[in-house]
Amino acid sequence: MPRETFKHLSNEKQQAILEAAKKEFSLMSFHEASINKIIKDAGISRGSFYMYFEDKEDLYYTITEHEFTDMLHRISKLLTENDGDLFITYRMLYDKILSSKKETAEQLHRKFLLNLNFKSDQLVLQKMNKHHKQDIEVFLTKVDMTNLNVRTKQDIFDLFDMLNLLLVHALVLTIKHGNDIDKIKNRYFRQIDFIMDGIKKGR
Repeated sequence: MPRETFKHLSNEKQQAILEAAKKEFSLMSFHEASINKIIKDAGISRGSFYMYFEDKEDLYYTITEHEFTDMLHRISKLLTENDGDLFITYRMLYDKILSSKKETAEQLHRKFLLNLNFKSDQLVLQKMNKHHKQDIEVFLTKVDMTNLNVRTKQDIFDLFDMLNLLLVHALVLTIKHGNDIDKIKNRYFRQIDFIMDGIKKGR
């Protein structure tokens, strides 16, 4: 998490730093990203950077945490539009993410997804899941569980995790093998159907 000194900056200054970081992380992997490039684009000194963040990983977490929040809001909005149907929502989410019109955001998502095997990214995911646990719980209350064979809150958390894993896997494959997008998309939809058929009551 950013230091208190960062939180005390004006919103304009915070955004300048975050936008510079997004730009660099959208072009480079975590290990290749340059703090020097970020502070130059943001118009701050190296000393100031370490007053605001513990290290590059801390900044990366801050950026991805913001993106995760945006993503959670996007899923929540789709879920509301689809009357709480989690399966339709995740089908639509695949197309929504790939059709993003924000170039920097799209590149950032691509870099993040392609580098999930790095230890640092695993740490980021763990931090985000822990930090957003309450937000996720609120989000999951919007899920229509009328026809779902779930018994506990943990059941719905596990279902959410499985759908997220399938989505991330499909997006990574699409980014790496864009020529097979129809094949990848159809497989992703089929996998969602497998889970839906197994968890819906009366199936």
